[in-house]
Amino acid sequence: MDYKELLSQLQAQLAAHAQQIESLDEKLLLLLSRNQCNFVKKNYSSSSLLPSGDIISKPKNLGVSCGLKSGGQLGLKRITFTMSTTPNKIIDLKSTFCSNCGWSLQDTNFILKVKQQNIVIPTIKPILEESIGDILKRYFQKCTIVHKIINQQINQSSIVDIEVTSAKCWIWQNLINASDNYGSQSINRVWKDGFPNVTLISDRWGDQLKATVNRHKLCIAHLLRELIFFQDAERQPFAKSFKELIISIFDTQKSIFKAYMSDYIDVITLENRLNELLLISIDKELSQNIVIFQASMIKYHNYLLSCFSNLDIPPDNYGSRKAIRNVKDKQKVFEEFKISQSAFWTIRSIIDTLFKRKLEIMPYLNKIIKLTPVL
Repeated sequence: MDYKELLSQLQAQLAAHAQQIESLDEKLLLLLSRNQCNFVKKNYSSSSLLPSGDIISKPKNLGVSCGLKSGGQLGLKRITFTMSTTPNKIIDLKSTFCSNCGWSLQDTNFILKVKQQNIVIPTIKPILEESIGDILKRYFQKCTIVHKIINQQINQSSIVDIEVTSAKCWIWQNLINASDNYGSQSINRVWKDGFPNVTLISDRWGDQLKATVNRHKLCIAHLLRELIFFQDAERQPFAKSFKELIISIFDTQKSIFKAYMSDYIDVITLENRLNELLLISIDKELSQNIVIFQASMIKYHNYLLSCFSNLDIPPDNYGSRKAIRNVKDKQKVFEEFKISQSAFWTIRSIIDTLFKRKLEIMPYLNKIIKLTPVL
């Protein structure tokens, strides 16, 4: 093969490679454009979308592991039914003879070795006069009295956390309110005068931040899950650095014992790290969602570290997120009993309040049944 033939062959291979590169570039641009269109936004309307529909797969769990095994932890005080002091019926189980030799034990003094409490569930009779919806509605009318009292007590609190779900209900601490929308009108309907003395912990939802309060606090657990998703989807160093800052806030908040003074070195370090991250320049063409996140953090940066100035302020809205679990579990049932959703939210609010105050649930629910409903 002479020089001209070799040169011609190399030119043909170069042209083929150039054509292949051009084709791959077109496919890459197509995938990037599809990714921008189908990027999974972290809002309440997309929570029901399946992960299989994402172009970039999301982690199965966006939370950060604490390193502990699932289930009850060491030192956990388990809650069980206590023995009733006034049982309806007492049965003494005494043997009249010895099981080994058959000797009569009728005149023998016995020593109590063990006692047991059995709860007998009465036979369920068919309900002919009322449906389940009618019973819930009647009980709901009586529960509204207690629900309003819980509402007033929360309004007098100094710290309130808030959550909203795709089931269209708002959760304030353990107070659940049904709503037909996610807008600020739902807040204004429940809290007409706002929260003039409250620190409100929310998840950066716009209408929550519009509420009239004394001060706002962002739930950094929500920010952490969002940053983990950004880090996996866009591979941007900013997301990793900001995620490490959020984890440091959690760790510092656990170890701090008093509200920081002006020279508290750990908190000053966190403030400096936050300011440095907010000054980083990010290419909008490559990381549009992270640019939006950074702009939001610049706007609300005063809402991130307030948990250090007042140690009663938690770093996240765990109280509302805990109350939301039962709502999510029962959401499938609500699709069958839509008329009773509002009733369930009210009754569930009372049960959560009793549970958090360590009060017996059934006796208090029975007392509510005896109340006269407000017409």
